[in-house]
Amino acid sequence: MDGESIGKLLLCPVCQGVPTPPIYMCEKGHNICDTCGPYLMECGLCREPIIGARNFFMESVIYGSTFTCAYVDEGCTAQMKGDQLKDHIKGCQYG
Repeated sequence: MDGESIGKLLLCPVCQGVPTPPIYMCEKGHNICDTCGPYLMECGLCREPIIGARNFFMESVIYGSTFTCAYVDEGCTAQMKGDQLKDHIKGCQYG
């Protein structure tokens, strides 16, 4: 499995964005980001209930990984660790 394939596994299956903590999961273990989670009763992949438990392992992976800004297609070249991503995107000049 290459880096791109692994990167896709990190994405929220609902919005396809990089989830930032808290990251929740469904009964089967699919991750749901903190933006989508409050609006869902069931998983967007398997339709199992969202159990409200946090996936601390995935949160650690996100915090330790480096990501490009969601606005890369608009010209942003910023790269940051997962714990900085949400704040950067909120204030990104390309957003």
